Amino acid sequence: MLIALGLFLAGLVFPPLLLGAFVAFLIGLREYNAYKTWQKGFMGEFRVIDELYIPSSVLLSDIHLPGRKGNVDHVLVSPKGIFVLETKNYSGEYWVNGEVWKTRGYMGRRRVKVKIRSPAVEVQKEVKAVSSFLKRKVGKDYQLYPLIVLTGDANVHGIKTSEIPILHLEDVPKYIDNFPTVLTQEDVSEVSQALGGYAAHVKDMRGDSEVGNFN
Repeated sequence: MLIALGLFLAGLVFPPLLLGAFVAFLIGLREYNAYKTWQKGFMGEFRVIDELYIPSSVLLSDIHLPGRKGNVDHVLVSPKGIFVLETKNYSGEYWVNGEVWKTRGYMGRRRVKVKIRSPAVEVQKEVKAVSSFLKRKVGKDYQLYPLIVLTGDANVHGIKTSEIPILHLEDVPKYIDNFPTVLTQEDVSEVSQALGGYAAHVKDMRGDSEVGNFN
């Protein structure tokens, strides 16, 4: 942005530089907006790391699987099962109809509902990627459960139309506690170790104390 300002001031003396100033401004604005979007997403993921507590479980975060673009926000490995969490730090109003998500936007001067990238589609792709990885790594076909976790103050309409559960962060422990115990601690260790090398952060909630490590 400072470069754009410098070019603008120079353009007052040498007009052709005004075009360069305008282009630099657009690039700076795009990078700033991308940074703000990343920052908001990071804060949502950090809330999950900081606040989610499921006894006897391991929470792996920011997982980059080999051969796959993009990351998996979180995988919770628990005696209750393996849960893939897609975190959304949304604010404002959203409308859900099955896998379709919309929010408010503009078409010209009119304010309308516009489609956004579907968290439901994202998390289902992540479930497939993690499942395929575990089959190759540990040779077992574990069942994985997708969750969309809201960490912001968004007002989401139509939650019940989604086949993928949509939960506020504070409701996740109670939801998971309703599942029967299906994994042994050996299973929890095996899956956690398989994924741990690809996770930026591992929060171990087994034993008497909680341990969190950044890789």
